[in-house]
Amino acid sequence: MPDMLWDPTRFVVYALAVYRVTYLLWWERGPFDCFDWVRSKAGAYDFWGELISCPLCLSVWVAGVFLIGFLLPNWGSDILATWLALSAVSTYLFSKGQSE
Repeated sequence: MPDMLWDPTRFVVYALAVYRVTYLLWWERGPFDCFDWVRSKAGAYDFWGELISCPLCLSVWVAGVFLIGFLLPNWGSDILATWLALSAVSTYLFSKGQSE
């Protein structure tokens, strides 16, 4: 396997990106309430409604999508993962600041 697959920094970036997308789909309203709309449409179907209402289940599927970008690296998937990872850290720090 290529050495870049074992890069711990890259792994952490992709893990944070998975966290961010899972949190977006599971909890946040999003711009123009787009994620609320997705959740309301998914709730009409048993499988999709259960999938999107459980953050642990949802993270498994989100991670599967990001695994493709991780295993077939290119600059586009790395830029997207880095962007989402930076947002995940910001979201986490913001939520910790609100709880104090």
